[in-house]
Amino acid sequence: MYGRSFRLSRPSSPTLSLHEEGSGEPTFLLIHGFGDGGFIWIDLLPRLASISRAIAIDLRGHGDSDWDIHSRYSATAHLEDIDFVIDKLGLIDIVFIGHSLGGEIAIRLAARRPKLVRGIIIADFGPELDRMATAHIRQEFVAESRVYWEHSEYIAHLEEKLPLSCPRLRRPLAHNALRTRAQGGYELKRDPAMATAVAPCGASMLPPLWPMLKQIACPTLLVRGAASSVLPLWVARRMLHVLPNGSFSSVKLAGHAVMIDNPDDFATATLSFITGKLLSRSC
Repeated sequence: MYGRSFRLSRPSSPTLSLHEEGSGEPTFLLIHGFGDGGFIWIDLLPRLASISRAIAIDLRGHGDSDWDIHSRYSATAHLEDIDFVIDKLGLIDIVFIGHSLGGEIAIRLAARRPKLVRGIIIADFGPELDRMATAHIRQEFVAESRVYWEHSEYIAHLEEKLPLSCPRLRRPLAHNALRTRAQGGYELKRDPAMATAVAPCGASMLPPLWPMLKQIACPTLLVRGAASSVLPLWVARRMLHVLPNGSFSSVKLAGHAVMIDNPDDFATATLSFITGKLLSRSC
């Protein structure tokens, strides 16, 4: 799937797994959402790599990154991890691309380290989310933490869970989302402890996000799945009024998992923004 995979570690923290393709500047830094992994960018990553360097991160407890033995999975912990990655790799010209929880992390990092950021793409996240939808995300997370005896079993689950998901992506997603169990069968590459450690997204104890959006001067694209139950349309519209340099794209035939549901239109919106707004300037 990836051009290069590597791991970064520091004392008293889980080792992080990163997946990289392409070269050059800017660096596209892709941050997935709660319960997912860097593999959700399986369609977008190679498209970005044709333009410049692209790195997808597995957040702690997700994907091929280590689990935290102390169950530290707050937004603060993830922010510290991405700060570490940025400094360790010496990144100075970054385009953040964040989905859901990854969108929150991208917003907070851009406000915290504006001189390093050329632009931001936020996929289906905002300062206020639908509470019933986020509660459902947590319920699904718990239900999915079980044994799958065949990849086909998880593929069928994906089809039921994400009926809009692109059929050609379901098999590679299952392959990258599952790991073999010593006792037989497969399990998802994520720590079940996250179900009770923190809220899945939008409920951190960090400073509020609405004032933070006003601080982001770089071009920012908000992408919303037209059928999203997580990001209310009124929140997306308010974000455009608050962001100093905001753009908006609604992706048809897509819900919250917009990059999985309609990867082609999501990529079109993303790449159009990058080529039109970011590659001709820096912030």
